[in-house]
Amino acid sequence: MHAFFAKGTAATKADYNVPFLVNNCGYYRDLQKNLTVSRPKGREDYQIIFVSRGTLIVSGAEIHAGGAYIFTPGQSQEYVYCAENKCLYYWVHFCGYESRKTVEDCGAKGCFSSFPDSSEAERTFRLLISAFENNMPRSELLSVGCVLTLLSLITVKKANASPFRRAEVRLKDCRDDVKISELAENYGMSEEHFIRSFKSYNGLTPRAYALKFRMEQAKSLLSSSDMRIGDISEACGFYDALYFSRAFKKYTGLSPRDYRRKSV
Repeated sequence: MHAFFAKGTAATKADYNVPFLVNNCGYYRDLQKNLTVSRPKGREDYQIIFVSRGTLIVSGAEIHAGGAYIFTPGQSQEYVYCAENKCLYYWVHFCGYESRKTVEDCGAKGCFSSFPDSSEAERTFRLLISAFENNMPRSELLSVGCVLTLLSLITVKKANASPFRRAEVRLKDCRDDVKISELAENYGMSEEHFIRSFKSYNGLTPRAYALKFRMEQAKSLLSSSDMRIGDISEACGFYDALYFSRAFKKYTGLSPRDYRRKSV
């Protein structure tokens, strides 16, 4: 295994008294065995991990070459760098009182991401590491510029970047009464692990994700069509109109009939 730590292997402290600071950066290359990282309470800073070659597993979900994950301060960290032929993983930690706004402006809050041009992302990481490795003049300033470049390159949650895209498609299919246990099995996870991982990515459990989509569909049909409420119920995957009405009222605060009247 080859590893590089720009500022050494000792734990670094986050500093939020400065605008923007790179705490540390580096890479892991040619791992001979899986490297597992477990930080239940997370770290005080932000972290980007970029997969140049190999597979990164975050909470059971796989991220392949060209993908990345952005951890936010205090976010639980459970991930594995997989030992694969010629694997290469880059990482950087950063902080500062401007870092939160910068990350949020890019939409990069604790999520899976992808770089539309992974070669540009890798060149930026190489420059970032080289700044420290070769003691370049004004390396701290250059490193901040590199991280800002990386954040600007990130395309967050592209449809084809979602590790749960297949599950999301099935959950959105109102005709498919899919079982969560079946989805979990497709991803090689226990049902509990799948629900936790799905929620970590989408912010909702699979059932809540499906319900939200179906309720939004129902709201759209109620306000834009003259379909019977029973037909809307069935179109949205609810074959018991009474149950649909109760669920809709719980979701919106209004019965389907009252919602339609209010939308007119």
